[in-house]
Amino acid sequence: MDRRARLQNALALMLVAVSASICTVLAMFAAARTFNLSAISLPTSPPPTATIFMTRTPVATSSPAPVLEDSFAVTLDPLIPTETLAPQVTLDPYAADFPPLNLIGDLPPAGDVPEVALEVDLRHAQQWARVTQRVSLKNTARIAWKDVVFAIPIADRDGAFYLDLARVNGQEVPARLDGIMLHVPLPDPVGPSRRVEISFEFRVAVSGVSEETSFPVGNNGVSGGVMRLSEWFPVVVPYDNGVGWRTWRYQPVGDPTVYSAQNVTLAVHADRNVTVVSGGLVEHSGLVWRFRVEGARGVPIFASSDYHLLDSRPGDFPIRGYYLGDDPHAMERAIEHAANAIKLYEPIYGPYPYQDLTIAQNGYRGDMEFSGLVSISSRAFRLQDGEPTNLLAILIAHEVAHQWWYGAVGSDQTREPWLDESLAAYSELLYYDAYLPGGSARRYGVYASRAQPMMLDASIYDFLDTNEYVEGLYPRGVLFLRELNALIGDDAFFAFLRDYRSHYAGKLATAAGFFAILRQHTSADVKPLIQQYFANVNY
Repeated sequence: MDRRARLQNALALMLVAVSASICTVLAMFAAARTFNLSAISLPTSPPPTATIFMTRTPVATSSPAPVLEDSFAVTLDPLIPTETLAPQVTLDPYAADFPPLNLIGDLPPAGDVPEVALEVDLRHAQQWARVTQRVSLKNTARIAWKDVVFAIPIADRDGAFYLDLARVNGQEVPARLDGIMLHVPLPDPVGPSRRVEISFEFRVAVSGVSEETSFPVGNNGVSGGVMRLSEWFPVVVPYDNGVGWRTWRYQPVGDPTVYSAQNVTLAVHADRNVTVVSGGLVEHSGLVWRFRVEGARGVPIFASSDYHLLDSRPGDFPIRGYYLGDDPHAMERAIEHAANAIKLYEPIYGPYPYQDLTIAQNGYRGDMEFSGLVSISSRAFRLQDGEPTNLLAILIAHEVAHQWWYGAVGSDQTREPWLDESLAAYSELLYYDAYLPGGSARRYGVYASRAQPMMLDASIYDFLDTNEYVEGLYPRGVLFLRELNALIGDDAFFAFLRDYRSHYAGKLATAAGFFAILRQHTSADVKPLIQQYFANVNY
């Protein structure tokens, strides 16, 4: 590149930075107002305090730790590589005479959404599990399938995933693992609207990691007294008509997954002293824990011998909180924040998409959304003068919002991560206005002060690590949505979000679809704003 071209590029970057700074300052002034949502009948006070029943005896205590003040909730320390604190699990050779689990009966035939049954023999003390999985799948494409592709993020870790058998309609087939993509050949093509049942027998193992390990590296591991299996079983990847199965390269940044909706039945056999946590608890009887989530994206397993349960029912809606240590006070507050958030978001975004909500303290430095479950790091449960800091409220508000933006409305989190993260972070402003001192201007000011001049339509492959991803994507997304809200007005903005949610419920949304629905709700000239925040959006 010659000297003139380099000068032109440098000048262009300076103009982008100056423009972004000016817009940030203007947006901070605009943020001083609160949202005008009276027409949506928002609550004027928190819901009644939930009646909370202790159902476990305290077992363990947590060691003192420094208190985190209310600041940029998702700021992480520099990414800490996975640290092996326990020997890597060595699994015995597969034994064909393992007794069958027989924890789940017949699998219902799939409709347009796959039916998945997972039977798990959890070896908590040894940090591994034996799994039988059955998938009933209907071909919703326009052409016959010759194979089916599944994603298994945990397979990115050496020695973490062991496929023992794969069958199609009862016939053993030679499945092939390529990175995290498991390719299953079909002995006979499966035509449109026809069904196929695919089953696997596999084992997964996790190692110890530091409690300061961030997501997604720490999503599968053991730390803080909790064993975590977060992206651990084969999930059918989306099928794009005219293109084929959608595959991607795993990169340990942000949320490197793409989940279509599926109905999942999960049964876990565990030792008597182990509490098993996932979304959609059905029952716990003897040594078996049963769960069911319809329209699920992610279905994790958290297991610990140190968990205690706070079970509450604000109104008729069950919220369960699993916490570590002796003091339930922070979990009581977490449940109250979650009840507040659901009551706040439902009239704005539409009905909560699941039957209940579970909150799990997770034992590492990651706060994650799953279907019907939010996983919160221990740092948010630390007390200051007997009360948790606002960090707990912020993280609960953010992760509960993901039940709509990720859960109800899915998206490609590898290629368009801004779609769900921007809306979840923006929901924090709504929560501040409704429940926290200082209102949305306070929370917006934190994000505006951290925003960097970057384009929102970046993929996870444009970031070096999760810290850069969080610091870059979240503030920028909040600024864009706040300016869009101010430009088109509250009525149009929230009508647009309700329509967007309704249109894409149970589906995978795209940026193109997001803006197509936006055009139906405003005649304002939003093109300059979009050009400021996006490099590849044609509005």
